[in-house]
Order: sequence, then C-alpha cells, then structure tokens
Amino acid sequence: MDTPTSTNNPKAEQPVSRFGGLLIGGAAIAIALCVYQWVELIKIREGNTTPLCTLSDAIDCAAVWNSPVSNHVHHYTGIPIAGWGLAWGLITFILAGILLGRDRQKKSISLIIQALQLTSASGAAISILLLSYSIAIAVFCPSCLLLYLVVGATTIITMRRSINSGGSWPKAIALCVAVFIPVFALLLIPGIYTPREALADTATTATPAAAPSSDALVSFIKAQPPEVQQILANTLNEYRKAPRIDRPIDPHRITWGSASAPVHLVEWIEMRCPHCRNLYLNLERLQTMAPPEAWNIETRFFPLDSECNNSVKRSDGSGISCLAAKLLICLASKPQEAAVRSAMFQHQRQLTVPRIWEIAELNNVKRDTMQNCVDSQATRQALQEDIDYGLAYHIEGTPLVVINGRKASALPHLIFSLILSGGRDDDPAFDILPPPQTHPRPES
Repeated sequence: MDTPTSTNNPKAEQPVSRFGGLLIGGAAIAIALCVYQWVELIKIREGNTTPLCTLSDAIDCAAVWNSPVSNHVHHYTGIPIAGWGLAWGLITFILAGILLGRDRQKKSISLIIQALQLTSASGAAISILLLSYSIAIAVFCPSCLLLYLVVGATTIITMRRSINSGGSWPKAIALCVAVFIPVFALLLIPGIYTPREALADTATTATPAAAPSSDALVSFIKAQPPEVQQILANTLNEYRKAPRIDRPIDPHRITWGSASAPVHLVEWIEMRCPHCRNLYLNLERLQTMAPPEAWNIETRFFPLDSECNNSVKRSDGSGISCLAAKLLICLASKPQEAAVRSAMFQHQRQLTVPRIWEIAELNNVKRDTMQNCVDSQATRQALQEDIDYGLAYHIEGTPLVVINGRKASALPHLIFSLILSGGRDDDPAFDILPPPQTHPRPES
C-alpha cells in the first residue's frame, strides 16, 4: 500500500506543496524562454528579423541558434535545441503536477521525486555541454544562459530532496519515458515545419545571368525543395500584404544596378550585424545571376548604437557602428565605396575605429580629408534620414529589406524571384507555389 512520504529530517525539507510549486515555477519560466527562442528561431531562419538578444559579435542569440551543433541537433532529431528545452520544461511541469496531486491524495511521492531528479540532472548535464560549446566558439545567448540558470536551480532543488521507501530507479526511468514520448510527439510536429537552416543566410541556386522572365521564374521555383517553396509562398504572401511607401529613388545612394530598373531594393544595414554580412554576400551572389538592368540596390544605414541613433537604447561606447555608417555615406557614389564596404564586412569581427580608418586608407581614402565629411552636419543629417526612413517601415532589426516600396523578407529566394518576375508579385508563375500558411508555433 502507498503511504505518505516522510523524511529523516523533516525540518530540513520544504513542504511538498512549496517544493512542487518551485518546480512548476521553474518549469514555467523554462517553457516561456524556450517558446520565445523557438519563435525567434523561425523568424530569423525565414529572414524576417534579428532577435532582441543579439547585441554584438559575442552576444548573439542567432549565431548560437544557427551554430553547427544546433543545426545537427535539429537535423537528426527533428526538433531544434529550443524545442528540447521546451520538452524539458514540459516534462518537469507534468511531473511536478503529478507530485502535487499524489501528495494531496496522501500517496507516496518517492518515485516522482526520482523521476524529477533524473529529468533535472539530464537537463543540467546538457546545459553544461551547451555552455561549454558557447565558451568554445566565444558566442553567448542571453536567453540560453538564463535557461541554464533555471535548469541549474531546479536541479539543486530536486537533488536536495530525500527519497524514502517506495522509490525504484527503473520505474522512475520508465515514468520519465512515459511522459517523454507524448511530449516528443507533440513537439515533433512544429519541429518538422521549422526551417532546418537559416535560408536568408544561404545562396540560391540558379543559372548565372538568368534573364528575368516567367519561364525563368517557373524553372527557379521548381528547382527548389518543397520546404523552400513553402517558405517562399509564405514570405511572398507577407510581401503582398505589406503597405507600400512611395519614395523617389536616390541615385546618389545606388550601390548596384541601373536606377531605371523595374526592381528597386533598399537595404538598411549595420556594419557589425552578422545577418547584414550574409545579406551582402547573397546580394553579391545575385548580382552574378541577374543583370543590372533588371534590379538595383539602394544602401541605407541603421547603426544599432544610441550614440548616433536615438531610436536605439544601447551603446557600447566604441563608436564603430556610427563611424562605419558615416564613412560609407561620405563614400556614396565614389569608386572606393564598394571596396571599403566589402573589406569592412570581411573583417567584421575585428572592426575597431583604427581598423576602419586603416581599411579606408588601404583603399586610397585619405583620413585627413574624409574626417571632415564624417564629422559634418550634412553627414549626420543624411544618417538621420536613413534612420527615419527605416523607422517608417517599423524596422525591428537589421537588415531591413524593402522592394519596390514594400517591406520584404531578406530571403534571397524571394528577392531573386521578384527580380525574375520584373517586380510583379502577381506573376502567373507564382501560381505553382503551394498555398501560403502560417508555420505551427510551439505552445506553452
């Protein structure tokens, strides 16, 4: 017969109700963090945004979530790491609920405590491995670190709880497996629909110098795997619904293509943003795949530094982002601009104020003459115009891409498709795409 649990030292342990409540609270925090991470992972892999927890090269959630280890976990298990954190939270929540239920019924809880100890210990071990990996690659995710703290605190709480008669480690393992199986099945569904890689960070595949046409667009779409076709359908649908802001092209800020091209792409970049570098590389790739008469790029800047951007609430005090933006504004329409911007992206992780000026001087830009332009009121005004222009589209992070006046995903497949269609989002070739859908989101 099951009997109520007693302890060797009752005064040393919390009441079961408080013990279970702490575990439920910790599990709820873990669930909330992991749902946030999973939703943001979907967004960045579709090229829609940069997460708020991306602050610098070393503090970059997106870089951790899209790291090789993360991609391998998702590939081989069907669930991203955020989903596995969510699974841990759900299992802990369920077991803690069973614990409180059995306690109210005056039944033994030793088996449940053992199952909670196994679950928390497994989570702690994995957290240590993931933290070690972050240390190895020198990139950290703030929300992940908070999750590790929650898992660690939960582990300490459960391990300090004593186990009396009625426990059985094989039965505890079986209980964990019994709870795990339905949780895994539930999370596998959204896991399947979560993009396996950051498509906005990958190049498209097409015939170089493809002439824009419906036939070329059909061939391009058919060449994409079903998952990419679905994401293309989704992002195209979002683009169609986006409000249009009509604004004249600024020929002075065109960095590629003909000003009279039917597809006009405006990009807002931050020179220290890894996703901006990926966009730059993808657009550079697209330049070999479609002629300059078909599309153009107008480059704008949105430094994520309150020193020169009042809409941003943080600054690292280095002045790197502001200097890079102002220098490239000063170089607009000059032959050195492309080389300087390319070199900045190439050495993105090593950028400092002296390094920026070194790059400029290596490309025949004289600092003594360019410094006056960088410090001028005209340049500050031009940068503010870029910022205000981006804010009109409710910019959430960099990069921001606008095509023919409407906000678009940075997904290179969408950009190239619109180039092939001549800017027509209603081209009949798009009819072969699957119906747009909203990706299932993990729920708490």
